[in-house]
Amino acid sequence: PVRDIKATILVGAANHNLPHLASLCAGAENMELLTYVGNMAERLAQSDVAVGAGGTSTWERCALGLPSILVTLAENQRGNCEQAHELGAI
Repeated sequence: PVRDIKATILVGAANHNLPHLASLCAGAENMELLTYVGNMAERLAQSDVAVGAGGTSTWERCALGLPSILVTLAENQRGNCEQAHELGAI
């Protein structure tokens, strides 16, 4: 069941969806909303899967062997997403 899944949502403090995400996470015991972590590699290493943008962090997740779903949020990320797909990294 979905309630058995723990989700950590990490977004930038300037993310325009932050208020909406905060309302979705409010009161949900299995959801944690963060805007900054000082131990990103440790957090990723503890994760089973990540959903993230196709920027530089794509290769950080690959280096950790973390299965990822990539989302192209800006045109300059398209190449990373395509290359990761071609390499079988995602």
